[in-house]
Amino acid sequence: MQPIKIFRDEKNAFGEPEEKQYIGIVEAYYYQDKNDISISLNDRNIVNEDILEYKTLTPNYIEKILTSYNEDSLKIKEKDYFYYNDTKYEIIDKCNVQDIVFDMIIHRR
Repeated sequence: MQPIKIFRDEKNAFGEPEEKQYIGIVEAYYYQDKNDISISLNDRNIVNEDILEYKTLTPNYIEKILTSYNEDSLKIKEKDYFYYNDTKYEIIDKCNVQDIVFDMIIHRR
């Protein structure tokens, strides 16, 4: 488990980017999972478009982090990001597993 600092890019009332907002620190376990997402044309309207794009970019595996369900992890939203070993990772999907853990799909940016 590694502590990671989560950030969010906010925009002001005029739509201009502001400084990154610090969300919190979570303990996370990084791992790679098989890319076994299968989508039919009928399902496309209910699937996060970022996941569809991500599936085409990484055909063999999906990068994920596993975090416990707690106060800090509840603050995390899709499009939040963190840095690990000088690489920026964006949270694509925040999968809640029965209010026990979050199994988040991440993408290197």
